[in-house]
Amino acid sequence: VGQKIEFTVKFNGTGYDCGYPQLRIENDNHDIVWESSGIVSLCDPDMKKDHIEKEWKIDDNTHFGTPIVDKGGHYTLFVTFSDDIIQKDFVVRW
Repeated sequence: VGQKIEFTVKFNGTGYDCGYPQLRIENDNHDIVWESSGIVSLCDPDMKKDHIEKEWKIDDNTHFGTPIVDKGGHYTLFVTFSDDIIQKDFVVRW
């Protein structure tokens, strides 16, 4: 509780090879407790979907910001990238 949460987001699938994921953490009540900083990216409008593999480390050294959760409990990380939404449940112990 109150500690920075560092994690890595990996994408391996079909999508557009530009841009960055949007990240958010929700608590059990579906309240958003953290969202990544908005990152503007421009993609070629003629770009075609292709197989891509990408990885982003979320920590103090990135432009996403680093999440801090103030209370123990169950949370869900949502990652939206290239029309896909991935979610991962996790627990913060107090």
